[in-house]
Amino acid sequence: MAASLQQLGDAVKIYRQARRLTQSQLAERLAPKSNRSAIAHLEQGIRLPSRTVLRGICRYLEVPQELWLPFELEAVRLRTAQELSAGTAPRGLPHLVAISGLQASGKTTLARTMASRLGYHYVGQSPVGKSYLSDLKADPRRWAYETQIAFLCHKALELSDALSRFRRVIVDRSIYEDVYVFARSFFESGDIDQRSFDTYKALASHFTQSILSPELVIFCDVPIDIAYSRIKARARDDRPLHTRGHLEAIGSLYSQWMSGYRESSVWSIDSEKNNWLNDGVAKDICSEFVWLWGQRSPMEAQLSLFEAVAAAGGGGTTRREPLFFRVQYDKPKSVDEGPKLSVASVTPRYPTAYVAAPFTAKAKGVLKRGEELISEKAPHGVIAPGRYRNMLTGIERTLRVMGVHSFIPHRDVNKWGRRTLSAEKVFRGCTEAVEECDMIVAIPGLSHGTHYEFGLALGLKKPCIVVHCLEIPESFVGAGIQTKDDLLLSISCRRLTDIPKLLMSEEIQSFLKRFFPVG
Repeated sequence: MAASLQQLGDAVKIYRQARRLTQSQLAERLAPKSNRSAIAHLEQGIRLPSRTVLRGICRYLEVPQELWLPFELEAVRLRTAQELSAGTAPRGLPHLVAISGLQASGKTTLARTMASRLGYHYVGQSPVGKSYLSDLKADPRRWAYETQIAFLCHKALELSDALSRFRRVIVDRSIYEDVYVFARSFFESGDIDQRSFDTYKALASHFTQSILSPELVIFCDVPIDIAYSRIKARARDDRPLHTRGHLEAIGSLYSQWMSGYRESSVWSIDSEKNNWLNDGVAKDICSEFVWLWGQRSPMEAQLSLFEAVAAAGGGGTTRREPLFFRVQYDKPKSVDEGPKLSVASVTPRYPTAYVAAPFTAKAKGVLKRGEELISEKAPHGVIAPGRYRNMLTGIERTLRVMGVHSFIPHRDVNKWGRRTLSAEKVFRGCTEAVEECDMIVAIPGLSHGTHYEFGLALGLKKPCIVVHCLEIPESFVGAGIQTKDDLLLSISCRRLTDIPKLLMSEEIQSFLKRFFPVG
C-alpha cells in the first residue's frame, strides 16, 4: 500500500496543530460532532474512523484530497483493517531526517521550517563548533582538526539526546557529511594530516554505528554561483572561509559522497527555484513531503491507493508527480533490517509518559554559574541539580528499563527553568505534551499546574499513576486521589528517593501491561 493510515494520521495531526486545535476542540467543531477518541486513534494510525467522520475531519482541516479520499473505498478500508490486525501496515513519517547541502543552499531555513510545521525537534549546528571558526579562519592548519572534532562530537551528543526524548527529529547536516565532505576537504587540502584523519574517522565510525541513521536525507541543490553570491551578501565572520574554490571543492565532495551513500533514502530539492521563505511555498513543500513519503511502501506487488481509486472510478483522483522533491535513491527495507539505535533512542513502538510534578515550589529564584550569581532572576525559578531533579530523571531511567519513554516538562519545555517563556507558552507546551503522551506519572503536591496536567490526562482517558510522597505536601484534593480503577493507580512512599524504585514494583508493571507491551 503506497499510502498508510499512519501517514494519513500524521497529516491530520499536522493540519490540526497548524490551526491550534486540540483533538477535543476539533471533534466539537465537526458536523455532525465526533469524539476525541476517533481523532486520537486516527492520528495514532491505529483505527480508521467511519467515512462520514473521516470526510468531516479532512474537509474541515483542508487536508489534501489525495491523502484521504482513497480511504473511502471499501476495498481500501478492508485492506487497512487487515493490515492493522496483522501488524503489517506501512510506517508513518520518518523519525530522523537530515537536511544537507552547500553553505547558503537554504538547508538551515528548510530544516527549521519543516521542523516547525511538521512537529519535528530541530537539531542545528553545534555552537561549540561554531566558536572555533574565527580560529580556523586565522590558522586552518592549526585548528582544522579540533574544529571538526568539536562539530562531530557535539552534534553526536545533541542528536543522541534528542533521539532519546523526541519522537521525530530533523538535523541540520548528518554526521556522515561531517566525515565524508568537510573533514575530507581539510584532509585533501593538507590542513588535517593522515594520522589525525584516521583518528577522526575511527571516532566518527563509533558515532555512526551507535546512533540512529537518518531514514531520509534531503539535499538542497543550488548552483555554485548562487551559493557564492548569497554568502557574499551575508554579514557573517565566516565569509572568508567560503571562497568560490572552496565551494567548488565541497560541491565535488558532496557529489562523490551522495553517489555511494546508501544508509538512507535520498531526495533533492531545487534551492534556486523554490523559495521556502515564502509561507505558501513552505506549506506546499511540507504537504508534498507528507504525501511523497507515503508513496514509499515496504510491501511490494501492491497497487497504490491512487491506482486503486482510479480502478474503482474514484472521481478523478489520480497519481501525480512531485512538484518540489526528486527521489534520488529509495532505500529498500528488508524484512530483518532494523535501525541502528542509540542507547535510549525513541522508536514508535514505545509509549511515552508525561512526568508531572511541582515546579515553582521546588525552584530557586537565581541561576548559579560556578560560584558566581547571574544578576538576572530566572523567570520561573530554576530546578537546580540535587535530590528533586535526580528524582525526576530517576523516574525517566526506571521507565526506560520497562520500554517507556518520558517527557519531563521541567526539562523538555523550559530547560529546568533556563528558558524565558510566557505563561501562555508554558501552558500551551504542557497541554500539547499531555495530549500527545500515552500515559502520565503525577506527583500532585500543592502544584496547580500538576493538578491541571493530571486532570487533563484523566479526562482524555489516559492511564494515570499518581504518587503520594510524604516529603511533598499535598493539597486537599490531591490527597483524595486514592482510587484504583481501570485507568488510575495510586501509590505512596516516604521519600523522594523511593519513587523511581517504587515504579519497578510488580503492581506498577501489571498496571502498565494492561495498556502497553512493557517489561
